[in-house]
Amino acid sequence: MAISAIAIANAFIDLGKENGCTDLTPMKLQKLVYFAHGWNLAVSDESLIDEQVEAWQYGPVVGSIYHAAKMFGNSSISQYLLAPAMCSNGIPSWQPKLLSSSERSAVMPLLNWIWSQYGRFTGVALSNMTHEENTPWKITVDTHGGNIPRNTDIDIEIIRNHFKMELAQAQALIGAATRVE
Repeated sequence: MAISAIAIANAFIDLGKENGCTDLTPMKLQKLVYFAHGWNLAVSDESLIDEQVEAWQYGPVVGSIYHAAKMFGNSSISQYLLAPAMCSNGIPSWQPKLLSSSERSAVMPLLNWIWSQYGRFTGVALSNMTHEENTPWKITVDTHGGNIPRNTDIDIEIIRNHFKMELAQAQALIGAATRVE
């Protein structure tokens, strides 16, 4: 079930507030959503978000999150991100997009886990992780000779395969650790 990327981002904003995070910058938020999307693909074979992830200079980016959060610059995000909603009179208004109760039940265990694994890192550190060799972003950039054209999507199959490999490696490590004990 693909969910609004803005709603997932707003759930991370809530997690940041709950955990006393003072450095939830737009870059960090982008990378948390990306990691959640990738791990969801690995575990369930389903897209977490309702948008494609693009390859930008500083790593994977979801367009709607970029546009909704750019006003914060490099500062910590202090409020929910807004998304357009159509009013009954046909005029759009900008409102916070939040998870529904069923979406919340379905995805909060994953988002909590992502926060526990990645929430302590800065946006720059998370960006650096996405730039490592053999990551989906790096593969996409290398495919274009280091010159990423605007609006270049990172192939969802590359994201899925990368995180499935990460999952298999983690499972192997857990299995090895269990045998040692």
